[in-house]
Amino acid sequence: MANGRWWETMIVLYKTLVGPRLRARGFAAQNTEVAIGVAVLNRLLSVARPHSACQQVRAS
Repeated sequence: MANGRWWETMIVLYKTLVGPRLRARGFAAQNTEVAIGVAVLNRLLSVARPHSACQQVRAS
């Protein structure tokens, strides 16, 4: 992801999680399938993201 190719990593993660192709036949059902896959991927990434807080450094 250092080269600005974060989207390639996201596509690989999505295809690993959901699969390489859509299973639904209708367009509306495909949209729903993609939305569910993206929601699951976002949830997984939010759980893995570290929670940090800024701390002020006091000058001595």
